[in-house]
Amino acid sequence: MGVRLPEWEDFYEFDREVVVYSSREELADKIEFYLGHEEAREKIRRAGFLRARRDHTWHKRFERAFAEMGLS
Repeated sequence: MGVRLPEWEDFYEFDREVVVYSSREELADKIEFYLGHEEAREKIRRAGFLRARRDHTWHKRFERAFAEMGLS
């Protein structure tokens, strides 16, 4: 879980690939929910893992940076 930051939306889908919160109360509610819902927790964990492996490796980041600089 992480604090809700607008920049995260560029990298992950909220509450599908990563769980975010805006307040202590929301954090406590989400902790309670996910502790009691293993299947929902696992679904988000798996989706976040797959997204990270697909889009957020060093190889992908360098590939994207080089492409933006016009380098192959």
